[in-house]
Amino acid sequence: MLKRILPSLLTAAMALASLGATAQSMADERGRNWCGAVAEQERYFSQHPDAAEAQKALYRKLEAREQIVQRSTAGTSSADVTIPVVVHVIHSGGADNISDRQIYSAIEQLNLDYQKQNSDTANTLAQFRPIAASLGFQFRLAKKDPNGNCTTGITRHYAPNLTNDDYSGAVQAVSVWDRNRYLNIWVVGSIGTPTAGGGIILGYSNLPQNSTATRDGFVVRGDWFGNQGTSNPTRALSRTATHEIGHYFGLLHPWGGNNNPEVPGYCSDTDFVADTPPTNGTFSCNLNYAPCGDVANVQNFMDYATCPTMFTQGQKARMRDVLNTIRTGLTTPANLVATGTNDGYAAPDCAPIAAFAAVPGASTNVCVNTPVSLRDYSSNFSSTGGTLTYTWSFPGGNPSTATGQNVTVSYPTAGYYPVTETVSNSIGTSSSTVTDYIRVEGPSGGETAPFAESFENSNFPNLFNAPTLRNYTVTGATSSGTAANFRWAWQAALPAADGSAYLVVNNRSYPAGAVTTLITPNINLSAVSNTAVLSFSRAFALRSAGANDQLRISFSNDCGVNWSSPTVLDVTQLTTQGLTPIDGYVPASSSEWQQLVVPIPAQFQGSGLFKVRLQMVNSTTQGNSFYLDNLRVSAPLATKADALANHGISVYPNPLTNETAVHLNLTGTTQVGLSLTDVLGRNVLNLPTKMYGAGQQSLPLQTAGRALRAGVYVVRISLNGETYTSKLTVN
Repeated sequence: MLKRILPSLLTAAMALASLGATAQSMADERGRNWCGAVAEQERYFSQHPDAAEAQKALYRKLEAREQIVQRSTAGTSSADVTIPVVVHVIHSGGADNISDRQIYSAIEQLNLDYQKQNSDTANTLAQFRPIAASLGFQFRLAKKDPNGNCTTGITRHYAPNLTNDDYSGAVQAVSVWDRNRYLNIWVVGSIGTPTAGGGIILGYSNLPQNSTATRDGFVVRGDWFGNQGTSNPTRALSRTATHEIGHYFGLLHPWGGNNNPEVPGYCSDTDFVADTPPTNGTFSCNLNYAPCGDVANVQNFMDYATCPTMFTQGQKARMRDVLNTIRTGLTTPANLVATGTNDGYAAPDCAPIAAFAAVPGASTNVCVNTPVSLRDYSSNFSSTGGTLTYTWSFPGGNPSTATGQNVTVSYPTAGYYPVTETVSNSIGTSSSTVTDYIRVEGPSGGETAPFAESFENSNFPNLFNAPTLRNYTVTGATSSGTAANFRWAWQAALPAADGSAYLVVNNRSYPAGAVTTLITPNINLSAVSNTAVLSFSRAFALRSAGANDQLRISFSNDCGVNWSSPTVLDVTQLTTQGLTPIDGYVPASSSEWQQLVVPIPAQFQGSGLFKVRLQMVNSTTQGNSFYLDNLRVSAPLATKADALANHGISVYPNPLTNETAVHLNLTGTTQVGLSLTDVLGRNVLNLPTKMYGAGQQSLPLQTAGRALRAGVYVVRISLNGETYTSKLTVN
């Protein structure tokens, strides 16, 4: 007998040792505080100040009722229930678009765990086996969508900007089905930022009483969901889905409502479940762990230990109670029929749902004659429906039609173009059309030099109604390159260099090192007879003696795919107030603005494709705000007199009399604007902008009977958006 027992014990010990090594590998990979449910709970509490106390009151009520129910139903079993599930895969077109098989494996593990059929239940400590519970929950992928249409229970959404869930609700907004009828699961590439010590968040759920209709459900990293594909059997040991869906049905961590296990002496909090021993939680699989007196149930699915195997009877009562009082609609017979999850329902094969996007790494913003590669991302079909066929339509494109799962198209003319994909199998056909999907820039699509912009339109950066190729692009990033909401902003509160408005970068409110980017539309330089230059007016002062703000200026002739090495202007070149710091500087008059001229390199001269990128880099200690106006791309004129003479501009009689007018000699139909300002930049006269024909034109300077004080005034003449100035004397 002894000879027979010893090999068995040795085999068991070796198996446990192997399991321990595997669990440790999993623990090292995921880090410590891998559950994001507490962070989601705290987000909800911050928006609903009374929710924390309401939660405690609810749990006390539930705990008391469950103890009564457990005593009255001792020895009886609860009927199994079915939970309809929909899985929304948010992906970027790569491996994060996890397979159906991987999803099936995750649902299978849920069913094993919630029915106490998991093989590792045999490892449960003997003292906890009597209270280890089968919840009788069966999770089934829905076979009917909210409209009653055929579904596989898996939706797929190409959204590369959302594959990291930042807890904002943007992921859930992509696709959410009625929470009263479905358990929504969202699969993403990553969640938030790494936790302390380099750990990662594997998933999070909403507690049932702390959720909204648009965010209720479970979010999980795809590479920790299931046991195959981008996940693996070792990661599956974490039981991420089992743990988080426990939260969805009302369970807290065994040590209470926080996310800080293993705090010495922390034994006073509770999960409001009577049969889970007091604990402060643990990350390891020490089966003798007893921080609060009794041995802790470290193998509980709701702990952070690396060897989970069980729920308790008390946790079963809690989840059943929540199902019957809060999540009441999920398991009703009518809902099971409506979602196609009722026993005996023979789900048909589904017609595909067409969807497409650019291949990973490709762009739908291109230059003329530049290939755009697209691929199919259709879903909702099974192999029994037969081979899929794909047809594409590209109005204005080359080719205009195509077939296949992956296609390439280009466009000879600038503009916005629609794309239609039609996908078919033996079950049915589906089409997807996206209007204005491909944006093509070219010599005819944007602006033409000589070009001037004085930013008078308060709709900046969207100066023109979509779809258009004439608007600006503004973005922001932290010093480490993380996208942020830092912007070149439109303002009209201070004296401008030209007109009444300008752009400002509010560096005083942006963090040190912040990069704020402004990109022009395409500007065709082919009409500039001489060498074109970039010029603009700016107002700026150093905030401190050590200020090191920069303006980086780059150029592109391939629609912004590549940029030239930047021309870097430092504070000594940007300042309009000398090198003496002026904390909080703002321009007090138009005379404080100064012009800067930046040469455009030879390789861009005469190009039909030309863009300018301005990047304001905040000082390493927050700098002053930077003001910009009167952006121009044109041929330089030697002197102001040359500029005026070149367009036949003259103002006379001067000094002002009743006959004084602005005289123009226009070479073609021109949009003309006229204003008169004093030396402080205050408007004295504004004439409505209107179109004038070619030839000699005179615009009288009528001041509507208003007597002007003696002094010098500035006449501003705008010709097709390009502004010229001349002085006028009043005696």
